Amino acid sequence: MAVIIVVEDNEGLRNQLVVLLGEISTPPHTVAGFGSVYECAKEWDKIRPDVLLTDWQLPRSNGGQLIKDLKRRGKLPPVVILMSSDKKKRAVAEELGVSFHSKEEDSVEHILQLINEGLARLKGDGNDDTDSGRRGR
Repeated sequence: MAVIIVVEDNEGLRNQLVVLLGEISTPPHTVAGFGSVYECAKEWDKIRPDVLLTDWQLPRSNGGQLIKDLKRRGKLPPVVILMSSDKKKRAVAEELGVSFHSKEEDSVEHILQLINEGLARLKGDGNDDTDSGRRGR
Protein backbone atom coordinates (compact mmCIF):
# COMPACT_ATOMS: atom_id res chain seq x y z
CA MET A 1 0.00 0.00 0.00
CA ALA A 2 1.27 3.43 -0.94
CA VAL A 3 0.36 6.98 0.00
CA ILE A 4 -0.39 9.09 -3.07
CA ILE A 5 -0.86 12.83 -3.40
CA VAL A 6 -2.76 14.13 -6.42
CA VAL A 7 -2.34 17.84 -7.23
CA GLU A 8 -4.87 18.86 -9.88
CA ASP A 9 -6.87 22.08 -10.10
CA ASN A 10 -9.72 20.53 -12.11
CA GLU A 11 -11.90 19.44 -9.21
CA GLY A 12 -13.83 16.81 -11.17
CA LEU A 13 -10.69 15.15 -12.50
CA ARG A 14 -8.97 15.39 -9.10
CA ASN A 15 -11.90 13.76 -7.30
CA GLN A 16 -12.13 11.04 -9.94
CA LEU A 17 -8.42 10.26 -9.63
CA VAL A 18 -8.56 10.21 -5.82
CA VAL A 19 -11.54 7.86 -5.70
CA LEU A 20 -10.51 5.54 -8.51
CA LEU A 21 -6.84 5.26 -7.55
CA GLY A 22 -7.94 4.34 -4.05
CA GLU A 23 -10.60 1.86 -5.19
CA ILE A 24 -8.99 -0.04 -8.05
CA SER A 25 -5.54 -0.56 -6.59
CA THR A 26 -4.56 -3.82 -4.95
CA PRO A 27 -3.67 -3.46 -2.16
CA PRO A 28 -5.66 -0.25 -1.75
CA HIS A 29 -3.63 2.95 -1.76
CA THR A 30 -4.30 5.95 0.45
CA VAL A 31 -4.95 8.92 -1.83
CA ALA A 32 -5.23 12.62 -0.96
CA GLY A 33 -6.13 15.32 -3.46
CA PHE A 34 -5.28 19.02 -3.53
CA GLY A 35 -6.30 21.77 -5.92
CA SER A 36 -3.16 23.89 -5.64
CA VAL A 37 0.50 23.84 -4.70
CA TYR A 38 -0.36 25.93 -1.63
CA GLU A 39 -2.94 23.41 -0.35
CA CYS A 40 -0.52 20.56 -0.96
CA ALA A 41 2.38 22.31 0.80
CA LYS A 42 0.29 22.89 3.94
CA GLU A 43 -0.31 19.15 4.38
CA TRP A 44 2.84 17.67 2.84
CA ASP A 45 4.76 16.86 6.02
CA LYS A 46 1.71 15.29 7.68
CA ILE A 47 1.08 12.95 4.74
CA ARG A 48 4.64 12.01 3.65
CA PRO A 49 3.64 10.46 0.33
CA ASP A 50 5.34 7.72 -1.65
CA VAL A 51 3.92 9.04 -4.91
CA LEU A 52 3.26 12.54 -6.27
CA LEU A 53 0.90 12.83 -9.24
CA THR A 54 0.77 16.45 -10.35
CA ASP A 55 -0.59 18.52 -13.18
CA TRP A 56 1.81 21.07 -14.67
CA GLN A 57 -0.61 23.97 -14.95
CA LEU A 58 -1.87 24.94 -11.50
CA PRO A 59 -3.24 28.17 -9.98
CA ARG A 60 -0.50 30.68 -9.03
CA SER A 61 2.21 28.06 -9.59
CA ASN A 62 2.90 24.91 -11.55
CA GLY A 63 3.84 21.29 -11.06
CA GLY A 64 7.42 21.98 -12.12
CA GLN A 65 7.83 24.54 -9.36
CA LEU A 66 6.29 22.13 -6.85
CA ILE A 67 8.75 19.41 -7.87
CA LYS A 68 11.66 21.87 -7.75
CA ASP A 69 10.70 23.10 -4.27
CA LEU A 70 10.28 19.56 -2.91
CA LYS A 71 13.62 18.49 -4.38
CA ARG A 72 15.37 21.54 -2.91
CA ARG A 73 13.96 20.70 0.53
CA GLY A 74 14.89 17.00 0.21
CA LYS A 75 11.25 15.96 0.30
CA LEU A 76 10.66 14.74 -3.26
CA PRO A 77 8.91 11.36 -3.03
CA PRO A 78 10.46 8.35 -4.77
CA VAL A 79 7.79 8.20 -7.50
CA VAL A 80 6.77 11.38 -9.32
CA ILE A 81 4.31 11.44 -12.21
CA LEU A 82 3.76 14.61 -14.21
CA MET A 83 0.56 15.07 -16.20
CA SER A 84 1.41 17.19 -19.23
CA SER A 85 1.39 16.83 -22.99
CA ASP A 86 3.94 19.59 -23.57
CA LYS A 87 7.32 18.11 -24.53
CA LYS A 88 9.29 21.14 -23.31
CA LYS A 89 7.66 20.98 -19.88
CA ARG A 90 8.31 17.25 -19.77
CA ALA A 91 12.00 17.80 -20.53
CA VAL A 92 12.30 20.34 -17.71
CA ALA A 93 10.49 18.01 -15.34
CA GLU A 94 12.77 15.08 -16.21
CA GLU A 95 15.76 17.17 -15.18
CA LEU A 96 14.02 17.72 -11.85
CA GLY A 97 13.51 14.01 -11.19
CA VAL A 98 10.13 13.08 -12.65
CA SER A 99 9.79 9.28 -12.80
CA PHE A 100 6.99 9.04 -15.37
CA HIS A 101 4.84 11.17 -17.63
CA SER A 102 1.14 10.92 -18.25
CA LYS A 103 -1.52 13.04 -19.89
CA GLU A 104 -4.72 14.23 -18.25
CA GLU A 105 -6.69 12.23 -20.80
CA ASP A 106 -4.89 8.97 -19.93
CA SER A 107 -7.00 6.36 -18.22
CA VAL A 108 -6.83 5.90 -14.47
CA GLU A 109 -5.71 2.34 -15.19
CA HIS A 110 -2.70 3.68 -17.14
CA ILE A 111 -1.81 6.06 -14.31
CA LEU A 112 -2.15 3.23 -11.78
CA GLN A 113 0.13 1.10 -13.96
CA LEU A 114 2.78 3.85 -13.81
CA ILE A 115 2.37 4.10 -10.03
CA ASN A 116 2.70 0.34 -9.58
CA GLU A 117 5.74 0.24 -11.88
CA GLY A 118 7.41 2.98 -9.85
CA LEU A 119 6.61 1.25 -6.57
CA ALA A 120 7.94 -2.06 -7.92
CA ARG A 121 11.23 -0.34 -8.77
CA LEU A 122 11.49 0.86 -5.17
CA LYS A 123 11.22 -2.72 -4.00
CA GLY A 124 13.69 -3.84 -6.64
CA ASP A 125 11.02 -5.84 -8.48
CA GLY A 126 11.03 -3.80 -11.68
CA ASN A 127 13.00 -4.81 -14.73
CA ASP A 128 13.71 -1.44 -16.17
CA ASP A 129 16.20 -1.70 -18.98
CA THR A 130 15.57 1.75 -20.37
CA ASP A 131 18.47 4.15 -20.16
CA SER A 132 16.85 6.81 -18.02
CA GLY A 133 14.10 4.80 -16.39
CA ARG A 134 11.54 7.39 -17.41
CA ARG A 135 8.52 6.21 -19.36
CA GLY A 136 5.07 7.21 -20.25
CA ARG A 137 3.23 8.74 -23.11
